[in-house]
Amino acid sequence: MLDRFGQSMRALGRVSERRSVLLAGPRATIRLVAALPVAALLLGALLGFDPVSGMRSPVAGASVLFGVLLLLLGVRWATALAARVARADWVAGWEFELMALAVAGGAPPGVSLRRSIDSADRFGAEWVRLEEFGPSGGVVAVLAEAESLGSPVAPMLLGMAEARRARALTELERAAERLGVRVLVPLGVCILPSFVLLGVVPVLLAVLGGA
Repeated sequence: MLDRFGQSMRALGRVSERRSVLLAGPRATIRLVAALPVAALLLGALLGFDPVSGMRSPVAGASVLFGVLLLLLGVRWATALAARVARADWVAGWEFELMALAVAGGAPPGVSLRRSIDSADRFGAEWVRLEEFGPSGGVVAVLAEAESLGSPVAPMLLGMAEARRARALTELERAAERLGVRVLVPLGVCILPSFVLLGVVPVLLAVLGGA
């Protein structure tokens, strides 16, 4: 049972590592695009323009103010989308693992079910979904299927735990892929206009002022 517990912990660790890898791309995109307005100002200065002097006019001041607000809003929006995926609960299969461990101890399915619920409740294991032990939950469905087939219940429970972890990994990859698309919304709505207001308008005003 301890060996199986260790295997489950390693599987959950792999899911966590996979999540970090999948979120690395969207997070790098957010950081890169958020730096574009500042990079545009530096580029204008390197080209010989004086964007700071162009900011002294009321139009430039308003442009910079709205640009900063849009930049902060876009970064916060995109970061919140990434954080939502990062905080999502991808721990799966523990209900079936606990039930399989209880059955492996020799207790009848009904007693094992009560012991699994009591253990999860007593230790405050929030990652264990207690609804899975209910009448319409997955654990009870596996018990009923094993009884109807006359098959050992422990291997079926362990197989379902593996299936749930595989499904969680698939959902994680799908969520990360959707994040790569969704993060373009705050970038296009907020950060790109901020790029124009912060990086283009001051340089343009500096050019016009010099002319």
